[in-house]
Amino acid sequence: MFKMNKNDIKFKNRHSITSIMILSFLAVLLIQLLVLFFNFILLRTDYKLEQNTYRYIFEKVESRSRELERHLTDLWANTEYMNQMTDFSQIVYDEHVNSGKDFVIDKDISGSLLDMVELMEISGAFIVFDDNPDVLGIKKTIHLEDTNIQTKFADKSDIILKVGEEKIAGDLGVYLKNDWRPFIDTRTMSKTIYEKAIKVAKTSNPRENKGFWFSPADVADSKGRSIYFIQPLFDKHTGIFYGVIGIEVGDELINEILRYTELSESGKGAYILANEKYVSVTNTNYDVISIQGPYVKRFVKDNELFTHKIKNKYYNETYKTQDNKYLTALDFKDADKSMNLIAIQMPIRLSTKDQSRDTDANWYLMGVIDKDELEIYSKELIKSIAETLLLSLVIDGFIIYFVSYLIGYPLRKLSNDIKESYTKGSLRKIKHMNIYEIDNIIDTIEVLSQRLLSSSKKFQGILDSASIPIIAVEQDEASGVVYKMGELSSIFPGYINNEKFEVRMSAEEYDKASRYFYSDTIIIDSIYDIEKDTQIDIRKKIWNGESYYIRVITRQVKNYWKSYEDVSDDSNEASDKKTVTLQVIMDYTKEMTEKIKIQKERDFDILTDLLNRLSFKERVEDYIEKDIRKTKKAAMVMWDLDNLKYVNDTYGHDFGDSYIKCAGNIIGMLQGKDSFVARVSGDEFFAFIQYEADKNEIRRKIENIKIKLDNTNLKVSDDISVRVRATSGIAWYPDDACVYDDLHRLVDFAMYTAKNSQKGSIGEFSKEIYDRNYILISGREDLNKFIDEKQVKFAFQPIVSATDGEIFAYEALMRSMSDKIKSVGDIMRLAKSQSKLLDIENLTFEGVFETVSKNAEKFKDKHIFINSIASTSIPEQRFYKLLDNYRNTIDYSKIVVEIIESEEVDLNSLSIKQKLAGEIKAQIAIDDFGSGYATESWLLQVNPNFVKIDMSLIRDIDKDTERQSIVENILKYTKERKIKVICEGVETHQEMKQLINMGADFIQGFYLAKPDFEIKDINEEKKREIQVLNVLNGGGHSF
Repeated sequence: MFKMNKNDIKFKNRHSITSIMILSFLAVLLIQLLVLFFNFILLRTDYKLEQNTYRYIFEKVESRSRELERHLTDLWANTEYMNQMTDFSQIVYDEHVNSGKDFVIDKDISGSLLDMVELMEISGAFIVFDDNPDVLGIKKTIHLEDTNIQTKFADKSDIILKVGEEKIAGDLGVYLKNDWRPFIDTRTMSKTIYEKAIKVAKTSNPRENKGFWFSPADVADSKGRSIYFIQPLFDKHTGIFYGVIGIEVGDELINEILRYTELSESGKGAYILANEKYVSVTNTNYDVISIQGPYVKRFVKDNELFTHKIKNKYYNETYKTQDNKYLTALDFKDADKSMNLIAIQMPIRLSTKDQSRDTDANWYLMGVIDKDELEIYSKELIKSIAETLLLSLVIDGFIIYFVSYLIGYPLRKLSNDIKESYTKGSLRKIKHMNIYEIDNIIDTIEVLSQRLLSSSKKFQGILDSASIPIIAVEQDEASGVVYKMGELSSIFPGYINNEKFEVRMSAEEYDKASRYFYSDTIIIDSIYDIEKDTQIDIRKKIWNGESYYIRVITRQVKNYWKSYEDVSDDSNEASDKKTVTLQVIMDYTKEMTEKIKIQKERDFDILTDLLNRLSFKERVEDYIEKDIRKTKKAAMVMWDLDNLKYVNDTYGHDFGDSYIKCAGNIIGMLQGKDSFVARVSGDEFFAFIQYEADKNEIRRKIENIKIKLDNTNLKVSDDISVRVRATSGIAWYPDDACVYDDLHRLVDFAMYTAKNSQKGSIGEFSKEIYDRNYILISGREDLNKFIDEKQVKFAFQPIVSATDGEIFAYEALMRSMSDKIKSVGDIMRLAKSQSKLLDIENLTFEGVFETVSKNAEKFKDKHIFINSIASTSIPEQRFYKLLDNYRNTIDYSKIVVEIIESEEVDLNSLSIKQKLAGEIKAQIAIDDFGSGYATESWLLQVNPNFVKIDMSLIRDIDKDTERQSIVENILKYTKERKIKVICEGVETHQEMKQLINMGADFIQGFYLAKPDFEIKDINEEKKREIQVLNVLNGGGHSF
């Protein structure tokens, strides 16, 4: 018997008092954290912090925009210098007019300009005289620049002359700039501020005589882009424009006002001064004048800035300061995707004058910041709270652990005493601890232990007497002792003579016995149960010529505890964390036999013992799935028995089964590793055969199967025998397809193509034949659905008068709405092969009449050309009923029945069409005349009102004299018989011109208009082209 060791006790799902107390205190702490968290969420503290940050940025941008406005306004509003310059300029202009000589810039003007640059906070100033701005040439100019705006030097060394006569520099005591020019020559210098200022200023109103601000996008120097205030100069007597005065504000001045570092501590903020160029519903395009902030500046290319609007979640109507409901998001192609820059923009209002678009009136100041920085303070607050809570959690954890240890110590002492009290399966007296609750537990344990030991002995006796075919093995890895309970002979009769029910052995003895027992067994199934940490093996063993199956369950258990009466106290030396391997061996022969039978019935065809359809598909799909890189090669082969129905009907189904079984035995010879053969239906067999490189290897195998089938005869009686014959098809993996269903479809197509050609032959899949004919095989049901559900719409293409360009008629063209049959050509091929052309004819007339009726107002007095199949006609009664349905909305005299030339005309159908057309006063047209069956003989038979010349004759007719000759003959012939000619397929202006010159009556083609579901007129330009061509042609034709 087993014994109970103190080191082997194991309790499942046990928890210490320490852990329970810690978890309890942690639960309380967690609840407190949740209360704090929800309080934080409900008060929206993070949002309020973000909103305050947003308001700070908003107010900064608003303040800087007003400051910039004030600074720029003060410049042009300083009338003292501007009036002085205007008065001196007027004097120079008067002298220029009176003397008739060039403008002379005197000391008054240059001195006033120098005072302006020295005393005003500007980057420079200039004056340009030009009383003839529309003529290129030399323009008298003086332009002074301040190279150091922050510091004013008494010797004027910070002032340089950029443009002007060298004498002026000497008079003013200033230096010349490195790229100094004495004057401006607009013949050789383009895109200068002077030229652009004059261009805009000369359009100003002389009466108002007001200046304007602007900043041309293509005028900039190495220091960056400047903005300019331009004061036009007009003669106060005559109002004649004679020049401009300009004040320059450079990028360094703007930088003094727009301090981008105040927006972001990280330096990722920026101020952008920009001009709004283009506005759409979703996006806005700006011309960037100035950017203050290097982080953002590096993303702006070619002074272009693209933005879109996003909702401003910080918008609050309660603020007194007007806020924006939307923020501006900046779009940069080369920027990091994680970067999310937004801008708060304010308009810059520099004057009350309504300026034109050339003067850049829509200026905005944008304060740009990374959106994440709006949230930085809320995130810092959350981080601080989290760190505080974490520290509190650690401190509380130490305190809780210490308190729980003090409380749990007496119980741990009791546990150790219980383990030490067990000897030889009996429980000795446990020492009491004088704690009421713990002493009660000790008394209960002693009583229950005695009862459990008694029950264990009784259960062992039951196993001994019941002889249940089960063997249990326990292997103690620490002690090396193995216990076996049960008899192998109960499963394998006579396996061990005089076998004992219970055996104790060493690990070496057990290993030797196990190797002998399992040496001739085969594992046929193996399962690992992760949840139970259990290995389950199904093994097959041959004993005394018969097959037996056993189920072996193996599990390793840690901290295992069990008691045997006959084990000494030596096992007490085992580890507290001892690992024991438990193994149970059960008889599984009956269950496995049933399982094999069911599996075979599921996976195999009963008649041929070949794979059935589902198991074949599973194996092939598994093969394809494992071939990830598609480097393997295989062939899918299909056989269809040619005479099975005849055999069943003539000789009976029993003989038919023999016929199938014989074919299956021959085809089954192809089975092997990675080669599967199956019977998938009554007379169909499939094989999936792997090969190395040469497809001829497969072809030879299939040819050998064909030879064996052809040479096999089944005897019905002594004088009657039947030859086994089958047609086969081959598709290649992965050349033709890489999916099972596709391979199945393609090999089926290859087989039926071969069968239709010659029964008993072998056919390989051909993509060319498949593309051409597969629709005829697969589209039968699709065509029925197409007709039944009327999966069709009609597009209308205008037919235009070659005389005045007005629309004479519309041709109704069928368009398929089917997911499977896309082209009209496939529809006609299917309909012809299935004798459903009459259904297509009905569908066409009903669909066109319904569409025309719904759009009667749009068609008005226009003719409608309806394509009609030459070889069929709608029965008269059905046609009359169709006419009655739309008699109130359609003028049938405007209907033209266009007979398509898909095949030779059927005279009986033609006669019916002519009779019905005559009754409703409709007309008849011949389609694609000049090709196919549409010849002169057909013209005589049909006697049409219209002839449509085939587009093959129209293509490049302006270049091809042969086509011109053919079309001229057709036009001459038809005009003699008063038949109107429509030239279709016109795609170029030259083709149309040639046809009009030749005398065509009507034009149709993509050049004028494409077919459309919407009823449209042609472009007015096309109409005018036709009218002009007729005028140039003398208003008439050559015939």
